[in-house]
Amino acid sequence: MLASLRASAECARRDDAHAPLPLDTVGDGPLDSAEPGGVFMMAIDHATVRLTFGDDLFLRRHRGVGTPIVNQFVWRLDHVVPTAALVRLRDELARGALSRRADRPRVPGARGRWSRAPHAPALDVEPTVLQECDVVDWLRSNHTAPLHPGRGDSWRLASARLSDGGSLLSLIVDHAVADGGAMVDAVERAASGRAPLTLPDRDGTWGTLRADLQDAARQVRAVVRWGATSALRQRGGATSPAGATPAPPPDGPTAPQGWVVPTVVAECRTADVEAAAARHGGTLNTWFVALSASLVGSAGITDEDEPVLVALPVTARGADDPRANATRIARVAVDPTDLRRHDLAPLRAGCRQAYAQLGTRDTSAKDADTGSLLTLVQMLPDAVVRRLPVPTGPRVLASNLGTMSPAFSAPTGTPARSIAALAGHRVVDDAEIRALGGGLTAWACTSGERTTVTVAALDPARVPDDETLRDLVRSGLAAWHVEARLW
Repeated sequence: MLASLRASAECARRDDAHAPLPLDTVGDGPLDSAEPGGVFMMAIDHATVRLTFGDDLFLRRHRGVGTPIVNQFVWRLDHVVPTAALVRLRDELARGALSRRADRPRVPGARGRWSRAPHAPALDVEPTVLQECDVVDWLRSNHTAPLHPGRGDSWRLASARLSDGGSLLSLIVDHAVADGGAMVDAVERAASGRAPLTLPDRDGTWGTLRADLQDAARQVRAVVRWGATSALRQRGGATSPAGATPAPPPDGPTAPQGWVVPTVVAECRTADVEAAAARHGGTLNTWFVALSASLVGSAGITDEDEPVLVALPVTARGADDPRANATRIARVAVDPTDLRRHDLAPLRAGCRQAYAQLGTRDTSAKDADTGSLLTLVQMLPDAVVRRLPVPTGPRVLASNLGTMSPAFSAPTGTPARSIAALAGHRVVDDAEIRALGGGLTAWACTSGERTTVTVAALDPARVPDDETLRDLVRSGLAAWHVEARLW
């Protein structure tokens, strides 16, 4: 029923051809004060900013239905970014679609609404110089920032100096507020001077109440249509789709007290990765999927002879799209024999078939009208949703964001040496680990001469710490004769 929940927890674009350290802050203030006169903005109409099912599910995580998830981009630069440039970027981002607040509906059954956040977040500046061994811990520490979309605290920008003379720039956004595509769009607009997408101000008028009444009625009609259609299908002998994912076993993996999700960022030369992929009949994308699938076998998470099911996030985002989350999930089964032979051709064909089956047309508007089980779930209170079974997803999620644009690669004016993408849970407990079912999540991001692969492991028994995961990633890359610098 909620099989897409785990898969939609990460996001990306498809290219086929993320010990806590203390932070200081640089002032925050009213959002309006950051707006110079005469700046053109692309305003979004109230009718287009209802929370989608995905938005709503991620938001419920702040109310005890799971634990909150944070998306993150990290730019690694060879120089220290001036504070003025950081403040300028923060202010530009604050004018756009990331600065949104989730407002509860005034009528039961209506969907929540996004409105413009009333303030810009503080800029976090790490007061100490980080050593190389501190980098991943610093990235993780950003996930503990007190984000809450219901209060308008939806994103955060942070920076840190490195001992080699470079610096890190981190942007975290609550997943309810933005998937990877929404983050990329917001940064590109902020860096290039394009008109930002701006959310409407919070509206407490009678017009909002009337709109909520209309939305609740629409939701009820959609659920009734879905129920009638489902009943007809059952009378016709229709069954559940083949391959439906079963519910997770009650004795799944558990997390020791104080356990943190092991995370590794591997920085590779893009030319090396592309050459390795070409030698074995694939593309950078299929190489990344194969690498990700091979790691769960090496870790002992899956049997060596068992096909590995991989979730492949695909964006459904259009131009000037105001949605927070617009990601769909394709799935491909990776043959372990092909992995052992390093034969990417069958996997490349399988990925193409998975993308074709998913389709390129965004059906969210049609689904909202015709209704689905998800429409009903979105109308339910937290106490009910919390009790719904959450089936396990694929053991691997491989999210390839492709090649980043020049504007995204240089948000403060100078191109980054490399960019890493990741996502993570602010808190991981036994219930969350069991719901996730173990496995690995991985992200790939190409910027100029470098491609980063970020891997997070969600199986405390088989991959208990960073060092274990680092060894797995080193061995996995070496099997393809790809050298990497691990952050």
